[in-house]
Amino acid sequence: MKLKCILPITAMFLVLTMGSCNKDNGTILSSEMSPVNLSTVLVPDVSALAVVNLGVAGDFVILSKSGITDVFKSTITGDIGSSPITGAAILVSCVEVTGTIYSVDATGPLPCRVTNPTRLT
Repeated sequence: MKLKCILPITAMFLVLTMGSCNKDNGTILSSEMSPVNLSTVLVPDVSALAVVNLGVAGDFVILSKSGITDVFKSTITGDIGSSPITGAAILVSCVEVTGTIYSVDATGPLPCRVTNPTRLT
């Protein structure tokens, strides 16, 4: 019963909405407002976004708290690290990383890993 009331209202809304579109230039016309160009309304102003200071984390290309896996043969350019989880969760090989592999403990890929829990905290 309620569905019978909603369908005519929805149909009228769609007819009114579609009838107010101008097909020539993508603007919407209304008796209460001037034409609006949709392409300028839907594009966000990225210059207004604030810059986020990542601190030391900005030096890493991959920094994870749950581990790092890959699909062999990956190429990773830059430093990677995992904390607070053990370095055993870093499952990349040294030949795949051009950079340093940081670990919080003495586990992780050998011989290229560096144990530095302070930098990862």
